[in-house]
Parts: sequence; C-alpha cells; structure tokens
Amino acid sequence: MFSTLNRLARPWAITLAPPRPSSIVVGTSVLLEQQRIIISWAASLQQQQQQQQPQQLCRWVHSKRQIYKRFKGFRRKVLDARLGIDRSPRPPPAVEFPPVYTPDKVLSHGWSLPPPPEFERPAYPFQILRTRNKPHGAVGFLPVYTKYRNDGTKIITRIRKVRGDQERFVQELRAVLKIPIPKNPKEDTIRIRAGTIEVKGHRVKEVRDWLIGLGF
Repeated sequence: MFSTLNRLARPWAITLAPPRPSSIVVGTSVLLEQQRIIISWAASLQQQQQQQQPQQLCRWVHSKRQIYKRFKGFRRKVLDARLGIDRSPRPPPAVEFPPVYTPDKVLSHGWSLPPPPEFERPAYPFQILRTRNKPHGAVGFLPVYTKYRNDGTKIITRIRKVRGDQERFVQELRAVLKIPIPKNPKEDTIRIRAGTIEVKGHRVKEVRDWLIGLGF
C-alpha cells in the first residue's frame, strides 16, 4: 500500500514498459503503405500534367534563310567553276606619282613639318588641306584619322579634306596601299563618302607617310 502511494506521489518514478514487437511491425507496414500511395499519386499527377501540355514542334537550329546565307558563297564558287567565270580581284594599279619631298621633322603623334614656301609641288589632280585654327598660327595636321566601330572590333582609316579628282586620288591610294580591285564593288575596302575617303583597316601611318612624300 505504501509503495502504491509513493508511485502516485512521484509520477516520474513510474517506468514505461518497452513496446511490443508486434506493434513495431504494424507501424512499419503502415508507413510503407502510405509511402507507396504517395509515390503512385505523384506519378499519376505528373502524367496528367504531361498530357495537358501542348505538343511542341521541333525545329532546326538554323532557318532556311540562315542556311542560304551560310552557303551562299560556296554555291557561287561551285557555279562559277562550272560556268568558267573568274571572280578573282584584279591587281592594284601602278604608282603614278612618286614621292618628291622628305620632311626634316616628323613627330610621334603624326605632325610633320610642311614644305618651305620655295618648294614647287607638282600639279596633282587632287589636293589635301591641313587642319586649321591652331594657336599662334601653327601649322596643322594632315587630316588622316582612325575610327572604331562595332565596339572597337572594326577599324577604319578616314581621310578628310580631299579636294579635286577623288577617283584619281582613290586610284593612287589603292596603288600605294597595294589594295586589289574586286569584281564586286560591294566588296571593295575603299569607299568615298561625301568628301571623306574610308579605308578598311589601320592604315594611318602608311597614308600619312604617302601624303607627306607628295608634299602636302
């Protein structure tokens, strides 16, 4: 009797009996059954979602227009070979006006001393004017510049202030830079744009040395 009263007064002293093995087996089987039901339900739900989605049509990586542009040059070469058409560029013309002047001073940034007043320049069909409005009446630069396009991936040499016969100027420029004459004008690397001559590539030093040698 006293032992029973002591247990009621101290509930933490009561020891729980371990679970029976049969109850553990029953609980494990119930969990496995629930897991199987959840997996089957998720699989059926995924299958329903796939059936509800519209069917997507597969396409090629390149469209017909892209394929045509990629193989346009190749097909043209094959057709030219069959028909015997030669589209190779013609060699550049010969130099018509040789250099006649050598300056005494050429600075690193491109400025050069112009010819003296007593220098007799040959009569060229074209003319290049130097830049003006310099402080203290100083002599300007030759108008040859570098222009960067397409975030610096394309370099163009620009020649401004070209007066006279621009066609003869381009012909002589082509001879000096040894640029061939293409059969297709669209493939030419020299263009005339409103008094400005543009040459593809970084050719500033070559063009400037050529103009200095002509006496400009």
